[in-house]
Amino acid sequence: MKKIFYLFINLLIFAGVLLAITGCSSNTETETSSTPTTPTPDNPEVILATTTSTQDSGLLDVLVPMFEEQTGYHVKTVAVGTGAALAMGEQGEADVLLVHAPTSELPLMENGDCISRKLVMHNDFVIVGPPSDPAGISGTSDAVAALKAIADSESIFISRGDDSGTNKMELSLWSKTSVDPSGQSWSTFLRNHAPHIAAMDLFVVPTIGFVQLYVLVIVRLARRELVWINVTRHPTAEWINTAARAGVYRKPHPSMIWAKFPVPAMKFPVRPKIIPCSFG
Repeated sequence: MKKIFYLFINLLIFAGVLLAITGCSSNTETETSSTPTTPTPDNPEVILATTTSTQDSGLLDVLVPMFEEQTGYHVKTVAVGTGAALAMGEQGEADVLLVHAPTSELPLMENGDCISRKLVMHNDFVIVGPPSDPAGISGTSDAVAALKAIADSESIFISRGDDSGTNKMELSLWSKTSVDPSGQSWSTFLRNHAPHIAAMDLFVVPTIGFVQLYVLVIVRLARRELVWINVTRHPTAEWINTAARAGVYRKPHPSMIWAKFPVPAMKFPVRPKIIPCSFG
């Protein structure tokens, strides 16, 4: 059973097209003055539907405040996949779209759902995989040939499958090969690889003293086995990394306290055992 896999990702994490939706008010009132003033739009609320990649890049944290200060508009950002963002525009649930799927954008312009389309950035997409490179695609500049090599070598390829711009680009490349990329369903993949998969969740628990504790839990999917739980008041990247590694490899960090506690009844079987806990 192969555990090595490839992923198709958006490298620059920048959306590529700005679409203005019909119905968005663009009228503003300006005053002629020697001192610049912020315009007062008739309808200052603007809904921007964009991709999760754009939101996560931090780009909007820089651009939106500047735009609001210069125009008087207040922007509400909704971060979803490109497919969902385009659907919002088509249904009139957004004023502006910042997306990256040209072939899916053009129908909105043709149908009159959008009134203006401007190219503002571009994307770079890459295929990432393990250092061993079982498909031998390192250094390949032809994406279609690389995908075919992955299929021919029977290496595992994981698709986002979320109708995002990245997923749309991936599928367009697969369509240029002679390979059917449907492969395993997600449920089949989980069944085949369950012994090697663990689920991790980080959530907040308020105490009776109004203190927020951050809890990290790791469960092995094969036997629904609770193997790790860790608690801290101040989560950091180092803390999460240390706890995750310790949970996966079952090697506790010296600063962690081992404690036995009763496991409450759950919908799936959980084996009570000694597990590591720490309160940082």
